[in-house]
Amino acid sequence: MLLGNLLTIIISFTIGFFAFRAAFFWGHIPARFRSTLVRIFCLFWFILGIVWVLTGMVGLLRYFFYEEAAVSFTYVLQIFLGFALVAGGAFSEEAFLAGKRRAFVITLYMGFYVLFLYALFAYGVYSPAEQFFANHITTSVEHQIIFVVMFVPIWISAVLLYIRCPQNKKELDIRYYSFYRSALLSLILLGLAGGIDELGFVQDWMVTAARLGSLIAVLVASASLTALQDSEELVI
Repeated sequence: MLLGNLLTIIISFTIGFFAFRAAFFWGHIPARFRSTLVRIFCLFWFILGIVWVLTGMVGLLRYFFYEEAAVSFTYVLQIFLGFALVAGGAFSEEAFLAGKRRAFVITLYMGFYVLFLYALFAYGVYSPAEQFFANHITTSVEHQIIFVVMFVPIWISAVLLYIRCPQNKKELDIRYYSFYRSALLSLILLGLAGGIDELGFVQDWMVTAARLGSLIAVLVASASLTALQDSEELVI
C-alpha cells in the first residue's frame, strides 16, 4: 500500500465535499442575487462534486486492487465530466452574452458532448503503472482532444472576463461583483490544475500538487458564493 496514493485519494474526496458545499449555498442566497449566472455556477460545481467523489472512488478501488470496478467508475466519472463542461459553456455564454446565444452555445456543447462520449467508449481508457502518489486512469488521445475543444473556450473566457472585471465594478452591486470576480478566479485555477490533471500532463507527486490546486479552486468558489449571502444567514 502506497501512502502517497492514499493522500491523493483523500484530497479528491475533500474537493468533492467542498464542491457539493459550494453548490448547496444556492439555498442560502437572497432572491435578489439568484441570477441565471449564479444558478449555472452552482450547477457546475454540483456536477463537479460528483466528478471528484467518483475520482476518489476510482483511486480507492485501484488502491485495493479492484481494477475492473475502477475502470467502470472511470466511465461514469467521464460522463459527468462532459456534462460539467456543458454547464461551463453555459456559464461562459451567460457571463459574456447575458443569455443572448444560450440556445446556440448549449446546442453546440451538447454536440461536442456526444463526440466526447463517443470517443470515451470507442477508444476506451488506460491504466498506467501505479506510482507513489498517483494511481488514476487516463483516457485516449482522441477523447482528450474533445476535452480540450470543450474546455479551452471556457478557460479563455474566464481569463478575459477576469481581466475586464474592473470595468464592471461600478455597474454591479459590491457583493455581486465580489462573487463574479471570485467565481471567474475559481474557474481559472480549476482550469490550470484540473486541466493538466485530466490530460495526464503531470505524474506522481505532481498529481497530488495539481489536486491541491483544484482544492484551492473549489474553496475560492465557496468564498464567491458566501459573498452573496446576508450576514445573518452565512453558512459556516
